[in-house]
Amino acid sequence: MERILIHPASKLVGLTMREARLRDATGVLVVGIQRGQEKLKFNPQGSERFLEGDVVLTMGPASGLKIFLDLAKGEDAGLRPA
Repeated sequence: MERILIHPASKLVGLTMREARLRDATGVLVVGIQRGQEKLKFNPQGSERFLEGDVVLTMGPASGLKIFLDLAKGEDAGLRPA
């Protein structure tokens, strides 16, 4: 399990989980999202949008987590969310 911060430059900002298709593309499962001072939202729905500053609780293969981390940082990970 990893906690990954969504940076302002990330291509994920503004996308819904459904649009990002992270599980299909990377095998990574988003277990929860921590947004500011709100309680951790477990098992977020596909309509949940990634926002800058979100801390995403994830689990999955190391290779998929690396791709997700790169996307979250705003680096080109070779993956183009839908």
